[in-house]
Amino acid sequence: MPKNQIADLPRQRGDAVVISTPEDLARVLKCSIRDLSTEYVEIEHRNWAEEGTTERRFIDRFLTSAREQLCLESRLPYPNQELPPMGARVEAVAVGGKPSPSCRYGVGTVTGHEWDSIFRFWRVHVTYDNPAGGWYGSPILGTSTFPRLVHVIGAAGRPFSSMTPQEIEAHFDGVPSTSLCCATNFLRVSGISAHSEF
Repeated sequence: MPKNQIADLPRQRGDAVVISTPEDLARVLKCSIRDLSTEYVEIEHRNWAEEGTTERRFIDRFLTSAREQLCLESRLPYPNQELPPMGARVEAVAVGGKPSPSCRYGVGTVTGHEWDSIFRFWRVHVTYDNPAGGWYGSPILGTSTFPRLVHVIGAAGRPFSSMTPQEIEAHFDGVPSTSLCCATNFLRVSGISAHSEF
């Protein structure tokens, strides 16, 4: 463990603090260090897609409340923009694939929230109903992206399904390129993670 890491936090996949269960949240809340903003934190349930409808609802409520509790206790910063709750049905911009889908978005479900301690912003994990483009022949099954590139179906605002690909790409105007690449190019490809540049 690197010497600047906080001990006794639930870690998975390298250095990330992963909160998937009430036990994980309890460990984080017991930690003597209150400010976790220097940690990379993922709030998600890895087996969400394999769970039944009732279990998914429980998981969605728990994970949404866990993120809210961490922000309320000032352990993590509040998002600049409201994050869609776990389990929300959404349209999410899908770029960075090789190739990207021609419509530039995919429809799916919010399955996680993620705090990026390097660029200091929140991301939204979306698992697509159907593959949204490809990554060198493998289907893109989900993404992790800026909240502004996720539209909750039925919410106020213009849905991506009513936009042309050019209008969707216009959402990127004014976004710093390093943050944009880090925020929009994490793809879930056939159950594995892949990073791309576009």
